[in-house]
Amino acid sequence: EQWLVLSTHSDALSRKMYFLNLLFIFSPIKCVVTSISTSMGTEFLVAVPMLMDDENTHNSGITFVMTTSARKPVTVMITCPGFKGEPKLNEAVSLLRLMPVEYQIPSKYRSEVEVGPKWSYKLMSDTIFALYVLLMASSKSVDTFLALPTVAWRKQYLAITVSVTPSLQIISAKEDNTVRVLLQFLGVSTSILYEGRRYGNNDTLQFKLQVGEAFAVSKCRNHQYVSLSGSLITGSKEIGVISGNCKAQLTTHVCNNKHEIAHPKSKDIVAEMMPSSKTSGFTFILIDMPKRWVNGSYYIVGASGTELTVTHADKVKQIFIDDKRIIYLDTPTCCSHVKSNQPVQVAFVARPACVRMGHDYQVVVEEPQGDGSLAMLVPNELFYVIYAWRTPDTLDLYGSFAALVVKSEQIPDLRLNDRKLYKGIFDWKQVAG
Repeated sequence: EQWLVLSTHSDALSRKMYFLNLLFIFSPIKCVVTSISTSMGTEFLVAVPMLMDDENTHNSGITFVMTTSARKPVTVMITCPGFKGEPKLNEAVSLLRLMPVEYQIPSKYRSEVEVGPKWSYKLMSDTIFALYVLLMASSKSVDTFLALPTVAWRKQYLAITVSVTPSLQIISAKEDNTVRVLLQFLGVSTSILYEGRRYGNNDTLQFKLQVGEAFAVSKCRNHQYVSLSGSLITGSKEIGVISGNCKAQLTTHVCNNKHEIAHPKSKDIVAEMMPSSKTSGFTFILIDMPKRWVNGSYYIVGASGTELTVTHADKVKQIFIDDKRIIYLDTPTCCSHVKSNQPVQVAFVARPACVRMGHDYQVVVEEPQGDGSLAMLVPNELFYVIYAWRTPDTLDLYGSFAALVVKSEQIPDLRLNDRKLYKGIFDWKQVAG
């Protein structure tokens, strides 16, 4: 079988992958779907990394974007379990079919915790809906993630984080939930402090959560190269895990050209909700992000000893995952094919772009040209027949990126907003392997 990739991009500056709402619909395509982890549900619990309001407080915040495909009006109740102050958060939001509604969390209900218990946000309805979470660390740093409903949660996760100020938010959907985190710190030798004890690499941090409670495991104050990727998170009952970072500069390790550096004023935040190990896959297609000034990276996590076959153009190489349970691949020129002999998970990390330096090593470009992002890849085994997204329409500087991965024989049936996408008018790229 032959897979093709179509990458599209707006003419504005490339800053974010920002997927928000139901706009994009495929016609039904005949294919085998082995498993589906739904992103719609009636109950969501969410906790987010520290936004660290050291400046520009009025430009930071948490916004929920809700949408539904139901044909009747839907009411969503938003509460904040565990908040001890007054008044309690208790908001009702009405949704109409395919019309997104935003709700911004008042700042008094923010829970800024680096390590330890914190409260979560709960969204409930009698009818299924989808939830997107928008985080804004400043006017130039935003990120979104698609929340997974509690019915999609499982008991075990392998963490994937970025490599600066990593942060994990762990939430319980059940009472008396004992959670164990086998910590793995990659990069500098470090530890976290909780209840007077330091936990380092390969130590197990254990705590108990009640329903709706959350716990943060972060390294926010140290901006050195450090990651929590490969940490194993296990609950005695179902848990949800949100990965990301506290607001910081996401270091660009290698700039493409001489006299370029990561912008010193760039402050970024990223977040993504981790799928459980139950939704790992065996086959992935890696794409690049067009018109970015710097390449991103792919993070692949799996069991020690897992063998990966990576095919790009006419080159094939074998890679083994070691006892750290994670490997890194630089983004290739489109497109690569990854096959694994054991289930793995793959994440794409878009690093902030480099900026040019003058001969006196002063910054020439005064604004960071491209924000960071963390996004989980869907394995080929879980590809489906309908997808949706929405891009920002309020800020001119935000560019948008999308990539479609399709079997070549299915292109004639492909539709965007109910219009056919004809193969001949787009630059489709063939996937090797």
